[in-house]
Formats: sequence, C-alpha cells, structure tokens
Amino acid sequence: VVTINGVVASLACTEALMFLTGLREPARQLTYLGHNSVVRKNSTEGRVDCLYCHQWRATQSVTP
Repeated sequence: VVTINGVVASLACTEALMFLTGLREPARQLTYLGHNSVVRKNSTEGRVDCLYCHQWRATQSVTP
C-alpha cells in the first residue's frame, strides 16, 4: 500500500506543479494500473451537451 500511495502522491504533486507553474496543462485524469505498471492519461473532451463536462471546461479556462 505504501508504494501505491507514493506513486499516486507523486503523480498528484507533479500535476499540481504543472498547474501552478504553467509549464503545461495538467492532466485531466490519470489512471494508475499498478498490475501493469502503467499510468494512463484520459484525454477525452466529454460530450458537448453534458452539464458536468460544460462546467468542468469552464473551470479549466481559469488561469492561475
């Protein structure tokens, strides 16, 4: 459990730093597949008519 927590915490810190520094856009969603030693990035945009996706996109356009 400790190693999984370390991986997930490191990914979260990296994405937070990307957001805070503006080096690049932070990943919207990262999925850690420990059994395969793989991190997957979700790059889907969501449906245009989805209220949740619309709200999420609106908050993403705010710059730090």
